Parts: sequence; C-alpha cells; structure tokens
Amino acid sequence: MIHTKFLTAAFAVAATLSFAGPSHAITISNLAVFNTGVDASGNPLPGGAIDPHYTLIQSPDATYDGPEAFVTNSGFPIGPWTANSSISKWISPRADAGNNNATGQYTYRTTVDLTGFDPSTAVIVGRWMSDNNGLDILVNGNGTGNTTLFESFRLGYADFTLDDYFVSGINTIDFVVFNGTAALNPTGLRVEMTGSALPIPEPGTWAMVAIGLGLVGLGTSRRQSRRIGS
Repeated sequence: MIHTKFLTAAFAVAATLSFAGPSHAITISNLAVFNTGVDASGNPLPGGAIDPHYTLIQSPDATYDGPEAFVTNSGFPIGPWTANSSISKWISPRADAGNNNATGQYTYRTTVDLTGFDPSTAVIVGRWMSDNNGLDILVNGNGTGNTTLFESFRLGYADFTLDDYFVSGINTIDFVVFNGTAALNPTGLRVEMTGSALPIPEPGTWAMVAIGLGLVGLGTSRRQSRRIGS
C-alpha cells in the first residue's frame, strides 16, 4: 500500500507542475448559472425584457404559453411580491403580471453546462420564491423535493441544494410553480443561485501525478539503500 504522505508528495509535485499554465490547474470552478431577471454579466434587466437564461416550457395559459419568460414590470404585483434587488428580479409569463394569468402549473427551465466537469462533484445552492407555491425543482427531469410556501412571494425565500442527477454536457433545471387560486391572478418566479464542480483532470495532469509518484519512490529507494549501506 502506498503511504498517504507519498501520495501527498506526489500530488504536490503534480500540482506544482500543473500551475505552470493556468489551464492545467485543478481547482473548484464556478459554473455558469444565473439568477432570474439578469443579463450575462449578472446585471438586472429592465422590466419587459425577455430573460435570456430562463424559458417557460409549461403554461396553462393559452395566451401566454411561452417559451419566453419576461422580467416583470415594476408596480403591482411587486409590492405584495418581495421587492426586486440588484442581483435578481421576478420573471413571469407576461411582463404585466398584474393583469393576471390562468390558474395551473407553470414550469420555468434554465440550463447548466457541465462539459469538462465531473458531474458527480457538481453542486448548485440557492434560494427561490414563487407565486403561488413551488411544487418542485427538477434536475434532468428528476424531482428533488424542494418546495415553497403558498405565499412565499411575501413570506420569503426557501433554500435549496442540488447535488444529484447531473450528467456530462447540458443539464436542465426546471422550477415548477403552481398558480393556485380559483380565479385569474398574478404568477411568477424568483431564483438566486451559484454552482461549482471539479474539472475533469486533463491527461497531462495524471502523467504529472505518475511522475510525482516516481520521484517519491526514487527518493524512498535511495534512503533505503543508504540505510542498508550504513
């Protein structure tokens, strides 16, 4: 069995070599995930803009059936809805959400690209609120059991952690919201999240580890030889 300190030394050698070029460094990297209502740089979009990172893939409202999800205009229902912030805004099937949508289930989809990352190490943490209650967050169609309260839009965010069902390449994350009153009324979604995963080591990195193990083994052999010779 290889002693732990030998492995540590070998990985230290490999890490030293790998940092010669930043593209070879093995680090935890942020994934490209986005809050609702922001642009590619994370800046808030104006009311009425189409959210570039979320699409409406399910809607019971035939007039507003997607796929566009709109940044909600200022004014009602923002008021009973928690106010927008500098890092996220409400999105809804129609920009003028105060003019109401049909009751039923709405599903908003965003994606995360894990190309070049180990999907088993991917973790997305965040919080969400909705009008009305959030039924679940699906990762590649798999339920995760995350929900929000019926009036979370004014009661506050519900935290979530997504760390399962990820695959290589493009992954879908669906936020399922139920507009649950008997009559037409506003509905919307608010999400804030970040993500990380370990990059898949490049072949050259494993070669560096092998070199490191070889150097450790050579040093050990020399020390043993000196002890025997003495």
